[in-house]
Amino acid sequence: MMMPLGISLSAPAAVTDFDQVLAAAQAAEAAGFDFLCLPERPGLDPIALAAALAAGTERIGLVPSCSAPFHQPYNLARRLGSIDHISQGRFGWALQPAPPLPEIEHFAHLPMPASDIAVPRAAELAGIVAALWDSWDDDAFLRDKASGMYFDRAKFHWLNHEGAHYRVRGPLDTARPPQGRPPMMVLGGTTIAHDLACAAAEILHSLPRHLADARATRAGLQRGLAEQGRSADALCILAGIAPTSADVQPGPLRVSETPAMIAALMGEWRDTGAVDGFIIHLSDSPEAITQVAMDLMPALRERGLRDALPPRSPLRDRLGLHAAPSRYAA
Repeated sequence: MMMPLGISLSAPAAVTDFDQVLAAAQAAEAAGFDFLCLPERPGLDPIALAAALAAGTERIGLVPSCSAPFHQPYNLARRLGSIDHISQGRFGWALQPAPPLPEIEHFAHLPMPASDIAVPRAAELAGIVAALWDSWDDDAFLRDKASGMYFDRAKFHWLNHEGAHYRVRGPLDTARPPQGRPPMMVLGGTTIAHDLACAAAEILHSLPRHLADARATRAGLQRGLAEQGRSADALCILAGIAPTSADVQPGPLRVSETPAMIAALMGEWRDTGAVDGFIIHLSDSPEAITQVAMDLMPALRERGLRDALPPRSPLRDRLGLHAAPSRYAA
């Protein structure tokens, strides 16, 4: 399998300039990136932005961010599942268990969860969203004019969830997403994030300082996954790297070398099992994305880490994640 490689946008020239973000997304797609992260920031709502970008792209995955305390599970499942249909299976989502203080202040009327309940509350929300996506079996909708049957009643399921933080009856009024379960990402770097990743996520956007740090993080996550009864390969770990004017740096680590040496570094991190792939942080400038692609992608291809152009396929497949059958499947 090729090394997963995503891109995260930041520092927009104009916070509501959709044309610029679309151009950046199309440049990232042409460059061969697997997916595009859309973080929370001033300007356009990342979930709405993902829906619009889905109509203007063909292959690249789309992963918007959302903060758990600001969403209800039913509405969130409906919106996210709809975008997976719109994008034909290219959708993922990033969940923040506890948003940063400036973001909280915009929602001052909402009680924020204490740190000791932020993870279980976010994990419960994520579990409900995934369960609602299973409201209908993959082949539930017959749409048979001859018999007059629109759907098979035996293949639709009530949820009837009553938990510590949410009560949701269901079912979802949208067909099961093409991926079954669009993969969920968590931004790492904190104990809260790592706890949520082990409990409910399938992707961790990690921020290691150096290779030893990345290895230690993976070892800790594997212990956490085991405690949750999950397999060690249930979580795809992607390290964030940020290019500067002269180098590419994993987290705070600065590496001033040629593209070939940077590709060698990325290959070492992947081949030693410290990470599965990378997320490159760039501005919204299509020119910056194209330049990085021209410099780095050939070096990655020479090392066998990337294909010339990834095929159009579901985001789960691009990340090497297991299939997500319905919990009601035989």
